[in-house]
Amino acid sequence: MTVVETRSGSAPVELRTVGGARKLSGYAIRFNELSGDLGGFVERIDPGAWSPDAATNDVVATFNHDANNVLGRLSAGTLRLFLDAQGVRYEIDLPNTQAGAMSRN
Repeated sequence: MTVVETRSGSAPVELRTVGGARKLSGYAIRFNELSGDLGGFVERIDPGAWSPDAATNDVVATFNHDANNVLGRLSAGTLRLFLDAQGVRYEIDLPNTQAGAMSRN
């Protein structure tokens, strides 16, 4: 069974170049912050609600939530997830593709 969860929001991201490779990083999950309106309700994610260590399926980062525009993948090592006191932080090695170029803008 494939579980797909789509989330969007506006959170700061960092784009940097390391040894010629472009890396995108930011927080996929922020603990203890209220979300925007999700259709008549808001949510707050509790620390401990999810950890990268709990991932039983592959995690995929996409551009604009489009599965045709993959930016990084946990199983390929191009997406890394880190747990800290603020939430779950991601780091993506951006591909040399149109989706990778679009995410750099």
